Amino acid sequence: MYKKIFNFIRKKTSAQCPVPNAYSGESGRMMIELLLALALAAAMLPFLFRQEEQRIARAENVRIANEIAVVRDSLERFMDVRQNELFRISMARHITRVE
Repeated sequence: MYKKIFNFIRKKTSAQCPVPNAYSGESGRMMIELLLALALAAAMLPFLFRQEEQRIARAENVRIANEIAVVRDSLERFMDVRQNELFRISMARHITRVE
């Protein structure tokens, strides 16, 4: 008698409930899908971290290149403004005057 009642309840719940349960046999398949998804994520993480590190390194290189350009431009402007003075100082060291 009890077996008939439990079988009836089991058939009703597996037919009505869209969520897989222990009676439908799909909980094992869902666990395998979940484990495969986790394995895929674990396999992808090193590549994602490597790409992020490369992106950070590239941004740092761009920042350093911009700073170098600013310093170079400042030095060129300084040399243009003080060209005669700098030329006089460098020439005075290499030319000896004879009287």
